[in-house]
Amino acid sequence: MPRAAASPARKRPTKSASPAEASPVRLRAAVSSARKRPTRSASPARASPAKTPTKPRAKSQSRAPAAKQGGGAAAVNQITTEYEFGGPAGATAVMIFLPLVILGLYAACGRDGCVTSPASALDVFSSLSLGPLWDWTAASVVVGWTLLHFALYVLLPGPRVEGVVLRDGSRLKYPINGHLAFWVSLVACVHGLPLLGLRLSWLYDHYLQLATASCALSTLLSVYSYAVSFNTGCMLAEGGNSRNPLYDFFIGRPLNPRVGSLDLKACCELRPGLIGI
Repeated sequence: MPRAAASPARKRPTKSASPAEASPVRLRAAVSSARKRPTRSASPARASPAKTPTKPRAKSQSRAPAAKQGGGAAAVNQITTEYEFGGPAGATAVMIFLPLVILGLYAACGRDGCVTSPASALDVFSSLSLGPLWDWTAASVVVGWTLLHFALYVLLPGPRVEGVVLRDGSRLKYPINGHLAFWVSLVACVHGLPLLGLRLSWLYDHYLQLATASCALSTLLSVYSYAVSFNTGCMLAEGGNSRNPLYDFFIGRPLNPRVGSLDLKACCELRPGLIGI
């Protein structure tokens, strides 16, 4: 009996002492959790610098559309600061004297003879008979020839290729059908002139009138091209925006004057003149 009574007395201190012994463990857990809290709060601060490199990317993406749409063609037109062909004086001289050179070459070597020396020049020019400078039939032939090549440029089949990248990021398309246009125009010339009651020799007999009509038509097209360059959004040529009317008119103020898909500069420079030669 005394032994049985003593056993509960021994066990009570162990039960009451267990909470006291467990309290240091809780303190350690609290201290450890307190030490871990700064590391958790510091992790977003450490992660935030990693996101900073994305900011320049966002800016570059927002600038890209602005470069394509910012102000249209007018935003990329710059004032010409350097002249070519002797500047405005040289451009004016070319426009005036080039038609005179054509007339001079015709007069210097034609049906009345050719100038071979200063002495022969007097004989040739003294017997020279230019005849009328203007003929409406010749003007109709020049206009019809030019319109024919405008139509062939647009309507003939062939690959359409993109040109160079322009200053506003766009690219124009050009037809590659010049070789086919040459053969079509040759057949039209051989078989079309007889339908009009004309022969190929008529071109030689009316060379002077054809040259005069060609100068007049080129002047009209140049005036039209210069006028449309003042339309809103027209991209100007790099060398044709000097704000000098004579120089810009000579250079060609618009970069790519077009009527629909017809590029006037590309067609007039490469089709009627070169194929007509």
